[in-house]
Amino acid sequence: MSRLRKHKIYLFIFSLLAAIFLTIWLLSGNRSPYSSTVAISFTSSDTAITIVPSQKTVSSDVKTRKKVVKRTIQSEFSDKQKLHLAVAFDKGIEPVSDLKSAYNVRLPIVLIYSNEAYDIDSLKHSLPFLQPDAAEMLMRIGTLFSDSVTSRFGHRSRIRVTSVLRTDGAISRLRRLNRNAVENSAHRYGRTFDISYRNFTPDDSTYILNSEIGKNILANVLRKLRNDSLVYVKYEYKQGCFHITVR
Repeated sequence: MSRLRKHKIYLFIFSLLAAIFLTIWLLSGNRSPYSSTVAISFTSSDTAITIVPSQKTVSSDVKTRKKVVKRTIQSEFSDKQKLHLAVAFDKGIEPVSDLKSAYNVRLPIVLIYSNEAYDIDSLKHSLPFLQPDAAEMLMRIGTLFSDSVTSRFGHRSRIRVTSVLRTDGAISRLRRLNRNAVENSAHRYGRTFDISYRNFTPDDSTYILNSEIGKNILANVLRKLRNDSLVYVKYEYKQGCFHITVR
């Protein structure tokens, strides 16, 4: 047997053993999040082993990381309803029954409207009123968020406010649609508002902020304010918003 033929046989055996070893290693679970598949190709003069990333596994890993992020934010921003309610009841206005009575409350409230810091969504079950210090906090949150987005991407986006002051009548109507709606809601006292983490309003229609990126930037803003004991925050998964009460 010629020396060249022996060389090819040895090389073939080595490549086959290497492929078997890699296959066993991958199946044993000791692989990185970007798992790979093994492919062996033969040529007349050499044998090659090609490691090809598994696109299915990579996609699955991305989904897993998103679930972890969601669980982390949800567990971090989990201030109980009783905390929101206690500070709202202590510092807030008397609950109002309708729009007319909102102008005759014991403590002052101010009308809020879309501006350079935030966008008011179509409010189906609430009115755009807050106590002055709560309105200032909303402005602060919106400004910090917009400035952060602009500095990172060069395009400005604003937070979207989805719920503010709820009257007794609005709560009654809401409970008919959603039995899980809380009757004694913190929204009754003018210190609580909801900010969407799914939808943001771009100033430039050619640039749409990714919702996951926007949610994380908003979470960073709220984290600092919450750590400074300025707000209570609850991550509302089904409603797609951060429920915020000013302390």
